Amino acid sequence: NLTSANALIPVIYYLFQRPKLTLRDNSIYSVRNAAAVRRWLIGVLLNNVFSGASDTMLQAIRDVLQKNPGKDTDFPVVPLGEAVSARGRFASVTSPGAIENYLATEYRDKTAFLGLSILFDEAGWGTMSFHQDHIFPSDLFKRKTLEKAGVPSDRVEEWIESKNRLGNLTLLIGTENIEKSNTPFDQWLPTRDAAFKKRHLIPEDSSLYSLDRFGDFLNAREELIRARLNLLFASPAEAVTK
Repeated sequence: NLTSANALIPVIYYLFQRPKLTLRDNSIYSVRNAAAVRRWLIGVLLNNVFSGASDTMLQAIRDVLQKNPGKDTDFPVVPLGEAVSARGRFASVTSPGAIENYLATEYRDKTAFLGLSILFDEAGWGTMSFHQDHIFPSDLFKRKTLEKAGVPSDRVEEWIESKNRLGNLTLLIGTENIEKSNTPFDQWLPTRDAAFKKRHLIPEDSSLYSLDRFGDFLNAREELIRARLNLLFASPAEAVTK
């Protein structure tokens, strides 16, 4: 998941300024700042903030951290985001435009696994092998197959191009993904446990599970993902109100 080691440098510098802060204990300060650091780290990784001229970006970020040196000062997510934005990048997954960039992530992009992993509350990362799975199997997106399923001819190319979007992807344990293979989603889903849909952000409307409704399914699932991101990356104050 760590697609840029440079993304760790601001976190290291922040902790260097506060040698007693671990981000692991249950104090209000540690818990609050562990969440802030996590939001920052995931945001800059997904938005490729440190690709290109990373030295210039790091200097700007260092300047922000040097202006917030107090031992009880919170990790300055907002000022850091402003510094990143001033250089034409997004620091937050929920910045204007950033969610659309996130949803445009495609199968096997370097940020795809990270992008999918944050949709899950908990998983055995590092202890189990996960595969990126096409919810609607990739092999079904052939012109003849789509036309046979009743997809309008003027939508066929659009659907073929959309099959690899993050909205049609999830993470499955390797053996489960191999077992699923090219089974149509509406046939495979009933074999999963009752909580599968909630866990994988699958729309409740079962009429969307057939191939001829793929476009509607994709739109509905992307809305669920947007809501998940807005909740996941809300500031502590926003999270309380939600």
